[in-house]
Amino acid sequence: MGRAIAGLFCREGASVVIGGRDPDRGEETVRELSASGHRACFIQGDVGSEAVNRQIIDAAKEEFGGIDILVPCAGELGLGTITEIPPDDWRRVMDTNLNSVYYLLHAGIPELQQRERRAI
Repeated sequence: MGRAIAGLFCREGASVVIGGRDPDRGEETVRELSASGHRACFIQGDVGSEAVNRQIIDAAKEEFGGIDILVPCAGELGLGTITEIPPDDWRRVMDTNLNSVYYLLHAGIPELQQRERRAI
């Protein structure tokens, strides 16, 4: 899902920062986008972590000069019944599917607001 979204935004002229756990998939996506003439970078880490989301925001500022849009789109399935899913797996799913949205928006919205004020 994230790869498709990044590709769509790039085709519309955006530069993108991609975050994720798998460095091979992330770097492959960046190579594909770059080969098509797009600008992209990858931050390796668990987006269920507040620190990784901060790194994503910092990378957007450093690599591309700021942020115009935020797209929290990470997702993970927690397969099984409530009695089958271990609590640690449940926490990981909630961190990925829910907390990552908060962390990215919490770190990114102030940057969007500053950018808007500079444009006025």
